[in-house]
Amino acid sequence: MLALVAAVAVHATTSSAPHIIADGQPTLSPPPLTEAETPSPKAPERAWFGLVFDAGAPSGAGVSLAWRPLSWLQLEVGGATNGMAPGARAGLVLSPLRTFVRPTLSLHAGQFAVGDAQPWVRWVMADESFRAPLLDDLRYDYAAALLGLELGAPDGLSFFLRGGISRTTIVLGGLEAQLRELSGDESLTATTPTLEVIAPSLQLGAEIFF
Repeated sequence: MLALVAAVAVHATTSSAPHIIADGQPTLSPPPLTEAETPSPKAPERAWFGLVFDAGAPSGAGVSLAWRPLSWLQLEVGGATNGMAPGARAGLVLSPLRTFVRPTLSLHAGQFAVGDAQPWVRWVMADESFRAPLLDDLRYDYAAALLGLELGAPDGLSFFLRGGISRTTIVLGGLEAQLRELSGDESLTATTPTLEVIAPSLQLGAEIFF
């Protein structure tokens, strides 16, 4: 009986004794971390700003600065050209998914300064002699709603294709000059007409966030 008690006492003393290293100094092993104390992995940071390069109709070709205040909301503002004059534009893009392939819904609006559309018409008609004062003073603004598809990293480089419907308001400032030329009456006056055009809209481009 005494031998059993002595064996239990020796075992308890041995199991609770500190570890001894080579130089004779005792060291205590830290207790293992519990599940609650284990540090969780840090979530990757989200990209907030980016650049958008695109071309389409009636938005023209341009560059915009993009900002994402929320992971699913993208705001854009920038400049563009329609081949006749410079312009400014703004838009918002809704993208609920963060996958490599993701659908989008976007709204865009812009306005272009007064420009001469005759060079474009001459190029399309392949007729350098074409002249129409009506097209000398043309400007327009637009608003478009588009459904699209993006491919690429949400916080890196991606490409997109968007299509939808647009409403374009065209101001023909050269009508008076055109009527004067046709009638030969330089005293003739005319009210500047405005045209409302609803037509398909298309946008193709790339964006990079950093």
